[in-house]
Amino acid sequence: RVLRAAAKFQRIRVVVASFFEVLGTLLEVLLVFLLLYFMFAVLAVSLLGGRLFYCESSSQQDAGPLDPYYYIGRDNIGKDWCQAPDKNITSSFYHAPLGVSVPAWQLNTTWTGDPTRFDNVAQAMWTLFQVATLESWSDIMYSSADATSIDEQPLTNYSPAMYAYFILFVVIGAFLLLNLI
Repeated sequence: RVLRAAAKFQRIRVVVASFFEVLGTLLEVLLVFLLLYFMFAVLAVSLLGGRLFYCESSSQQDAGPLDPYYYIGRDNIGKDWCQAPDKNITSSFYHAPLGVSVPAWQLNTTWTGDPTRFDNVAQAMWTLFQVATLESWSDIMYSSADATSIDEQPLTNYSPAMYAYFILFVVIGAFLLLNLI
């Protein structure tokens, strides 16, 4: 029906003809767009794949990652420690130098991760698209800058070079590429 209407009206024929002329150029821009996103996604998977998981308390939902210095001292919390049952906390790294005793308590934890992470290329491209829309992109950037290594708890500002990666992607992916389309 649309093509019949286009055949009857001269102005609609001009618009449809212009659309088909521009379609090739639009596909080329889309190809450049996908290629750059793919390159950033592969880089993100190699830098952050499997590193955005953390240990959180099962009793405090959405509390975020546990502070490893509070629970186990100068070492970092790993996946094995987090998934071990019956953790009895009897001291605190922060309170010990002050001579303050901490009442013992039971800590139940789970090893979890945010849905916006870079474990495979498809998930990385989806996360990068969210970053390019500038919707909660700073949260993704901050959690990526905290990434340590696989199966280890994130530490604040452990990988500050990730800030440069995300700012470069926002400039290229959001400001330049999204304005081309």
